[in-house]
Amino acid sequence: DDAWAHHQLGLVLEMLGESAAAEKELASARKLAPQDFPDPLPISVSDFRTIVDEEVAALPQQSRSDLRLLRLELADLPDIADLTADLPILSPTIVGLFRGLPLGMPDSEPRSMVLYRKNLLRIVATRDELKAQVRTTLLHELGHLRGEDDDELRARGLE
Repeated sequence: DDAWAHHQLGLVLEMLGESAAAEKELASARKLAPQDFPDPLPISVSDFRTIVDEEVAALPQQSRSDLRLLRLELADLPDIADLTADLPILSPTIVGLFRGLPLGMPDSEPRSMVLYRKNLLRIVATRDELKAQVRTTLLHELGHLRGEDDDELRARGLE
């Protein structure tokens, strides 16, 4: 009867592609502790794309220019390969990821940024909060493109 155990098991099952079993565990967590695990916002993939496009358009000019230097991807969840590519491994609950080398370093691989819809929807309660979190995530990952680390981004309020 531990909500956190159900939640963690749901996340593991979700990463393994066992959607029905994952949803059962996540629903149990929501039932046991609705204050900790509220129902995710019902935002479809197409609605999420629209929100991201609107937030990209609202970025400052320099950020929009930097964003053109990489491929922006949307995914429901992180890929295991991305989570385990470096040490320490990343949490499966990350909301965004920058792939590639920062500006000024040899361009040995294509640069991309991924925003994770399901994880973003889990940490917000309203559509306005989602928009704000998408914007923060875009700016955070663009910070990595510019060579900033997580401590520097956290200091700028981009966590």
